[in-house]
Amino acid sequence: MKYFFRIYTGSHYQRIFLLIFSLLIFSPGKAQKYFFDNYGVEEGLSSSKVYTIFQDHNDLVWLGTEAGLSRFDGKEFKDFTSEQGMSENGVFAIMEDSHDNLWFGHLDGGITRYDGHHFEVIRFDSLTINGDITSFTETQDHKIWITTSASGALLVENPFGPVGKMKVRQYLGRKGLSDQIFNAYMSKNYRYFCLSDVGVHLYIPEKDSFEIFILKPFTHYFMKTCMLEDREGNLWFGTYHGGLYEYSKKRDTLRIFDSKRDGLAHNWISCLLEDNQGTLWVGTWGGGITRIRNGKLKTYNNTNGLQDNFIKCLVEDHEGNILIGTQYHGMSIFKGEEFIVIDKGDGLSNSTVSASIRVRTMPIGLVPTKELRFMILLKNRISGSIIIPARKTALRISFVLL
Repeated sequence: MKYFFRIYTGSHYQRIFLLIFSLLIFSPGKAQKYFFDNYGVEEGLSSSKVYTIFQDHNDLVWLGTEAGLSRFDGKEFKDFTSEQGMSENGVFAIMEDSHDNLWFGHLDGGITRYDGHHFEVIRFDSLTINGDITSFTETQDHKIWITTSASGALLVENPFGPVGKMKVRQYLGRKGLSDQIFNAYMSKNYRYFCLSDVGVHLYIPEKDSFEIFILKPFTHYFMKTCMLEDREGNLWFGTYHGGLYEYSKKRDTLRIFDSKRDGLAHNWISCLLEDNQGTLWVGTWGGGITRIRNGKLKTYNNTNGLQDNFIKCLVEDHEGNILIGTQYHGMSIFKGEEFIVIDKGDGLSNSTVSASIRVRTMPIGLVPTKELRFMILLKNRISGSIIIPARKTALRISFVLL
């Protein structure tokens, strides 16, 4: 395959490009660094603490933060609070239902519904919610489960009706469920799970109650914090200081990934994501992110490009980018596999000249062509762009597939 770079500035920039590209190719022993786009308060985000991220059907990205709600259109943020009609306090959970309404779960029990034009505060006459709203899940028959950190689970039977006429059922200890629910998950065959302080609970529709979910090889020493079913039907469980569990449905076996033994970023798992390529992303609390692909683990943390080691959530957007909500540094976006960042610490004389390039395999040739083009011959695929900011003018190099 042949790929071409086009340089959009004067020919004297060719020397800069060749120098930087030679550094990319001939830097043996250099520790790999990765590039993340970072968005915080300075970029307009309402708070640097991001609890949850969701991309809606219009490609808008909604971020629940400690301060409330932010919406990102790819260029700028717009913030929403109680002044726009929302419930008070920060937003901890977000879901879009089958009618394209957005549901926002707040700290201290508030619930807001958004129809695309107006915010409505949801209140239930029959009960008071204590604690935070921790998740929303729509069922196959279009009811909505709501979990809380102190009031168990709620099932809204008519979630699309008027605010004052919603019917809701509460599930607590008598229904086989704890008051404290940290997370919930709907499997591919519509089995509904709640993760609580006392274990994993499975909803049994025939009994209208929950039962403790037990797998034969399961260990019960560590609290389960998150859950995921991958495309092969395997179940993954994140734990509190117990590492990552993989239950193989075919083999009926349990594998435990540990930070010291296996290279997991940390043994406190905060969130899980399987992307559209079948790669598993593991967010941890204190160690950054581990990517598991074809049985191999790779960690991203604050030593190789990720700003924050405390990960609140992981989401894949409609373009395949990984959106990362963090505790202290807002949102980071990872747009590709291997980004290399070259700056003053890598041997350049001035940090005002830098470059980043994403490659899957290193180039084996660089050939100048007409119209300030450079042809790169590759063994495999390459995608992305190089931007070289200088003092006054930026050199932009984009890839053209021929």
